[in-house]
Amino acid sequence: MFQPKGGLCANCIFATRCCAHLDFASMPVIKIYPDGVKAVKCSEYSKRL
Repeated sequence: MFQPKGGLCANCIFATRCCAHLDFASMPVIKIYPDGVKAVKCSEYSKRL
């Protein structure tokens, strides 16, 4: 299972958008949690100013 890294989501200009349509499996893995879930850097991430 892949999920976006939560800290990035919290600081993204798209934080209120539903991003379920994005292909997280194709994004770079940042961290693998003990349960096997892979946190990824979202390709749509854009930092809030």
